[in-house]
Amino acid sequence: GDHYLPSDLSAYFQNCIVYGSLENEVDRDQIADAVFDYTFDHCNMKLADSVDLTSPHNISHFIEVQKNQDPQFVDISYEVDNYHLESSSPCINGGTPNGLLTDLDGNSRMGDPDIGCYEFK
Repeated sequence: GDHYLPSDLSAYFQNCIVYGSLENEVDRDQIADAVFDYTFDHCNMKLADSVDLTSPHNISHFIEVQKNQDPQFVDISYEVDNYHLESSSPCINGGTPNGLLTDLDGNSRMGDPDIGCYEFK
């Protein structure tokens, strides 16, 4: 059978995009005897339809999450790794201020930042 080494998990994701071709891009299976603490805060995520973000079990783990909304990257083929956002992206101004003042291109993230690593310009 499968052998697991339980280990504690404490993870916090903010203003992140977790999106792809799978029905569910994040598996969250807890193994007994390990702390399993995670939060997705102001993220855009591809999740199975069965994942109810408002259920009592999930409500503290998912804060202001955009579920199954295409982030509308410039690179729709996912072949050149260009994760800048198109003008119609639901991620624009969907993030929350968190002390990171610039994106990966050096653009300002003041005000309502976008979800993802690039501000739409």
